[in-house]
Amino acid sequence: MDTGTKVAAGLSAVVIGGMIGLAFASKAQASPQFTLSVDSASGNPLSSFNFSGALAGATTGTSVGVFDAAGKEWGSGLMDSNGAYAIQVTGFPAGTYTLHAQSMGINSNTVTIVVSAGGFGTLTIQPAFARILNEPDGSTIVLLGASAFGGEAPYTFTATWPDGGKQTSSGGTFQRTFPAGIVPLTSAIIEVQSSDGQSASVNVTAT
Repeated sequence: MDTGTKVAAGLSAVVIGGMIGLAFASKAQASPQFTLSVDSASGNPLSSFNFSGALAGATTGTSVGVFDAAGKEWGSGLMDSNGAYAIQVTGFPAGTYTLHAQSMGINSNTVTIVVSAGGFGTLTIQPAFARILNEPDGSTIVLLGASAFGGEAPYTFTATWPDGGKQTSSGGTFQRTFPAGIVPLTSAIIEVQSSDGQSASVNVTAT
């Protein structure tokens, strides 16, 4: 029996309605029971999931693998003295995956996860630093920076200065030098665009 769940980026078990628990009997007998649960890994990208479960009576160090329908192993772990295991699997591209755990030839029923394209959370931006450096020759250097969170990396940052000047950066750091006698511009609007098409902006000012 398949069990399906759709998960959003970085959401915890509470948000997606809890963990999915499946129980499986050994082909040879009703016991031991082989269990598998899957949950999105809190604080990680959408493509990261936690799998856990137990096999009663298992030997410490017994290996468990998580496999997709095509037989590709996405991760593995070892059981402890109680037969419990925990595996974190990362790197799922967008798509639908039917997965099972396997140990000592005992296959689980399947669990289905849906990884949505563009599901990387909301892009946000905030000031990182703003500095004014007065040089010995009378010139002034203005350094502005911003940090981005969420969305899909890599990011592209653009600074728009009050005089209409624009600069781009992959790291969110910008610098302008103003000659002696010229009043320096000490602020800029820094916009960031993520690879999944989101954008956000912030005003960064040096004082």
